[in-house]
Amino acid sequence: MLSDQRRGAASSWFITRKLSILLVVVTTLSLCLSCASTPQPTRVVAQEPVAKDVRKACDRITEIKMLPFKDEPVNDPVYNELTATGEKAIPCLIEKVTDTTPMADPRMSPMRYSDLRVGDVALFVLGDVAGLDFYKFLPAQVQEKVPVDGVYAYFEYVEKPEHREEIQNALKKWYRQKYGESANP
Repeated sequence: MLSDQRRGAASSWFITRKLSILLVVVTTLSLCLSCASTPQPTRVVAQEPVAKDVRKACDRITEIKMLPFKDEPVNDPVYNELTATGEKAIPCLIEKVTDTTPMADPRMSPMRYSDLRVGDVALFVLGDVAGLDFYKFLPAQVQEKVPVDGVYAYFEYVEKPEHREEIQNALKKWYRQKYGESANP
């Protein structure tokens, strides 16, 4: 009888061991298959810029359909073209900050802004291209609202067109300090 109990215990251990191995294999396969089938966002950088002239690229801001959320890569040809152009795009992006042409909100954000303008997107792209925190170009009283209101503190501020010009002037000043007084953004 003792040997039957040992055989039963050994058999039970053997079955438990096989089931554990099977569970590990199934879990691993499931993870591999889910990773393979989930499309991963990719940043597509144009090999040959779509617009050979930087100004033409800036004029296509209205075609941007997707901006990154927290530095995630995006598959948006116009955004990627502007960011790939790098510092050459900075002057035209600064120029566009005052453009109040309405456009759809391309931010990958849970909350969209219904009154977005080309100048807003130009500023967001400029931040990515130049590595700028655009909030530092806002007046101190607006900067104080940012921790609570986030980007909506900026949106409230630029409801007045003259405030867009103030931001643009601050950006021009920054540009001349960075690239030399004779640099003209």
